[in-house]
Amino acid sequence: MPGERLRRSSSALRVALDTRALDGDATTGVGRYIEALVTRFNSGADVRLLTYRAGGLRVIGPQLLTPLAMRRDGAQLVHGPANSLPLLHPGLPGVVTIHDLAIYDHPEWFPAGQWFATRVIVPRSIRGARMIICPSAATMRANQLRLWFASMAYVLLCALRRIALHHTPFAKATCGTIRLKLLKIGALVRVSVRRIKVAMASACPAAHAWGCAASRLVAAANARASPA
Repeated sequence: MPGERLRRSSSALRVALDTRALDGDATTGVGRYIEALVTRFNSGADVRLLTYRAGGLRVIGPQLLTPLAMRRDGAQLVHGPANSLPLLHPGLPGVVTIHDLAIYDHPEWFPAGQWFATRVIVPRSIRGARMIICPSAATMRANQLRLWFASMAYVLLCALRRIALHHTPFAKATCGTIRLKLLKIGALVRVSVRRIKVAMASACPAAHAWGCAASRLVAAANARASPA
């Protein structure tokens, strides 16, 4: 499933562009956007464009096989112009264009059976993209609150790692790893008048790190609350 090479300059940036949307109705807004991108990139000497259309099975093709072909063709950047990036884009920075997020606010407006795209592909594309492009003001307004929440969560997790996770296995972990292995765990919480007790399974691999983090956060809060 090789990419179609539109530029041949050896010194140009090699951009892999997902053009699957052109296999349907190219007169849609997304189709016109992709055609404009291809025209613009093709007219410049600083970009060597590689385009990739649908190939293989519905999920395995665009999400696994196409990214491997991009890597094999020497792409240096992946651009997903239709709300998503491939789940697998090994070692390649990604840029994603988000056109519309109305499906999250009004799912009844859209055909059923899109849970994999809306719950997995689009959120992972937004989190993993090096840059997000919102071509319309409406999209930007709809996405603004989500971006604020994501930014605040990132800052909080970075502070947690800096204050409470030094000298633990999570000292250099990414925010995604901390969220998955340290925060998304099962525990029994008991709340009394004076204490909050958290009981974890004895086999929980993150129990010790979690306890250290809790103690350090309490110490940091007490130190901040103490008068100078």
